[in-house]
Amino acid sequence: VEFTPKRQRVFQKSFDLEVSDAEKILGTVDKLTIRVTAEACDLKLGIIPDNKLDFGTVRVFQETKHSVQLAVFSRYQITPAQEADFGPLATVEGSGSSTPENKRLEFGLEGEGNLPTVRVLRPVLRTSSGAPKMHFGHVWVGRRRTLPLVLLNDGNVTAQVHIYMMDESGVFTIEASSGNASVHSTQPEDSDVRSEHRAILTLNAKEQTSFEVSLCSDKPMRVRASLSLQVTDNKHSDTTVQVTGEAYQEIISLNNILRSPQQTDQEDEPEGNYKPMRCKICLVELQQPIQQTADWDDQQRIVLYQSTSSLSASESSEQPVVTKVTQTAPEPACSVIEGSEGELDLCISAVCDFMKFSCNTDSIHFKDTGIFQTRIHQLQMMNVGDVKVEFSWTVYMDPGTNFINHDQKGETSTSRSSSRSSVSLSGRPSSALGSIMSLLMRNPEELPFSVEPTFGTIDPGATQSFHVRFSPVEVAQFQGRLLCSIPNLQDGDQAPCIPVLGRSLLPHCHFDFEDSDYISNNRRRPEFRRSVDPNSRVLEFEAVGLFETTTRCFNVANPTSKAYSFRWRCEDTDATRFRCLTSSGSIQPGTSLEMRFKYSANQKDTVESFWSFVVETLSLSVPFLLVGTAREPHVYLSRPHVDFGELNVGCKFQQTVDLVNEEKEPAHFSVLQSSLYSEDQQSCLILKPVDGEVASESRLPLLVFFTPTSKRPVNFKLVLKVKRKSEPLTLTVKAKCFSENTSGLVETQDGAMRDITPPNKTH
Repeated sequence: VEFTPKRQRVFQKSFDLEVSDAEKILGTVDKLTIRVTAEACDLKLGIIPDNKLDFGTVRVFQETKHSVQLAVFSRYQITPAQEADFGPLATVEGSGSSTPENKRLEFGLEGEGNLPTVRVLRPVLRTSSGAPKMHFGHVWVGRRRTLPLVLLNDGNVTAQVHIYMMDESGVFTIEASSGNASVHSTQPEDSDVRSEHRAILTLNAKEQTSFEVSLCSDKPMRVRASLSLQVTDNKHSDTTVQVTGEAYQEIISLNNILRSPQQTDQEDEPEGNYKPMRCKICLVELQQPIQQTADWDDQQRIVLYQSTSSLSASESSEQPVVTKVTQTAPEPACSVIEGSEGELDLCISAVCDFMKFSCNTDSIHFKDTGIFQTRIHQLQMMNVGDVKVEFSWTVYMDPGTNFINHDQKGETSTSRSSSRSSVSLSGRPSSALGSIMSLLMRNPEELPFSVEPTFGTIDPGATQSFHVRFSPVEVAQFQGRLLCSIPNLQDGDQAPCIPVLGRSLLPHCHFDFEDSDYISNNRRRPEFRRSVDPNSRVLEFEAVGLFETTTRCFNVANPTSKAYSFRWRCEDTDATRFRCLTSSGSIQPGTSLEMRFKYSANQKDTVESFWSFVVETLSLSVPFLLVGTAREPHVYLSRPHVDFGELNVGCKFQQTVDLVNEEKEPAHFSVLQSSLYSEDQQSCLILKPVDGEVASESRLPLLVFFTPTSKRPVNFKLVLKVKRKSEPLTLTVKAKCFSENTSGLVETQDGAMRDITPPNKTH
């Protein structure tokens, strides 16, 4: 029974169903009347701003959909097929129905559109209208001055920026400071414009980039130009930077100086005594042609050889004495041109002072430290003078280092904070310690004390922090001095000489992995209420993808002279996602054993688990905190939307989208075959490849082919499943298809036109 209404009203129809035998001998056996009632009504969509269905962050011109499945349970009743938290935001209801009940569907819709935006951080100078202004000021002819152009994407989506500058004078240059953009300069033909500068760059959200804009002219002129910044898909974020400057030339200029008077006017005054030196200048007229006159100054000298003997005629046979005489070269003959006198100022500044400093530490005494671990002490030095302080640290060890050799019997073991070992004051068995030192690749000849940085300078008024490290590899009492060499100190001032002391202890076991700042930097989440021993060793696990496992391995060394057995004990009351693959065993003296832990992630939130490393024979228990996190793999499409635009039916078109993998492991992907078809299942895309693997830290081009078959707009939603990602990647593809009907006409000899178009051909 088919029902196609053409207007809104209730329709009723009766059908008679007769049952008879095939031979029509018995006639009608049974008769049934079926009455059918149907009501036709229109559907209306209303938007009510109440509850929400969050679409997340959606870029403008990008289509994002949430599918709602509808099912008809009775007449006019439309409800979601699956249970969901939909509120009365969007409504679908019948219009013109005689039964208003059970005909309304309510669900929530919400989306946030984001336009790409780019802000100009530098130049900071602004015009009266608020537009950025780049002012070069006065620049001498032949010299170059450079100013920065700094751009920031302060939006939430990736922005593409087109930079364009028309340089009518040909005096500007633009260079990219970073590698994410390149500038192309061209000289248009048949135009008065000397050059054009263009650049296209892509800025990720919160990313910053910079350019260097330079002005250099070979002749005096005033220049003015506009630098245009156009943001794709957001014309409201377009910005025009006004660029101005002046290239000038003087008859006399001073060269080989750090900065010009013009720069001095625009920048801060130099520190120290700032005094001008005034030079008088004037134009002169030479009596000889300029080609025959050499350059002259009062420092030029000429050398003459003169005879100093006053000889009589009778003594003329003797050889005269000749002496060398140096005289100032005479100034070329000239006359001053009236009215040309002037003055030229040369500003000179200088700062003179002794190096002065203050140090906040007189001596350093480290706490007892286990071998193969490190303690750090921080000291600060401040420059209290007016000139830079140069420093250089040297470590001197006192010769009287006392080695510790105690008996291990009757010792009690403890664990210390910020250490890699569980330490007790114990002996130093040479064989076991030598074995473990070779195992850990540490050089026992290295000094236990070090300073970072070792050398450098401190600007006036600045403070420099130094890290003094104590990293012993021998069991001993260490004593030394930290000597800082500082030149040009005032009489009576002495450079710092800081005594440093430290004692090393032999641990029962050494855990060879890098310390974590999970506890020291307070990175625990507030909802974790269980207290943590501050001496706990922290192992952090990061799983890439949900329901994936990650493993961490580290070595535990036994530097003692006796073997011992160990076991790992979980202190959690609930089930844990961590598993120890080496739950128990024994470690021989002077050797190490690899420990393996595995974490299986089932959530993205941080997970904690408490464990202990137990050696019962030594009454040793070292607390461990295992911290696990999970994140989505950094695999994404270079763009979420492909718009083919207007396409001609029957022609094949292609576009490329990159699948980017920023992980250090390959990423496997596959395309859902059903997503290659359009929503109406009438059109199909071709994707190459449809599955494969993207190498680590690389990108794979995906070729999207489409051949329109009918004249209409089409939409696709490609779905790419990526291994270890909880949600697939989606690529929205759109196209508007049209057809062109062409015909061919041939003019015959008699002037008539003949149609030669093949029948039913569309191109």
